[in-house]
Amino acid sequence: MAAAKAKFTLSARADLAEIKRYSLEQWGPLQAKSYLHTIKQATELLAEQPRLGKARPDIKINAYSFPVKSHVIYYLAYPEYITVFAVLGESMLPKPHLETRLTN
Repeated sequence: MAAAKAKFTLSARADLAEIKRYSLEQWGPLQAKSYLHTIKQATELLAEQPRLGKARPDIKINAYSFPVKSHVIYYLAYPEYITVFAVLGESMLPKPHLETRLTN
């Protein structure tokens, strides 16, 4: 059986690019690489075990969230893969940032 996959929307990729930019600016390349690697490992784990996240029916029926350090991964779970649609700072209110991401 093939390993489950984690897919990323363009918005989620933009979130990761911003996390990288900020991390490089604040803490340098080694810490930025380590932080992004931690997020990548979490998405791989979630692809294998999507129910580890918190169910978020308030966002969408198959939506979940999962905290990773100072961020929260938001994703949709499907039988064969997950789609990460946001990686937001833990202090950000998700609703205003997620509504437009799910209407596409």
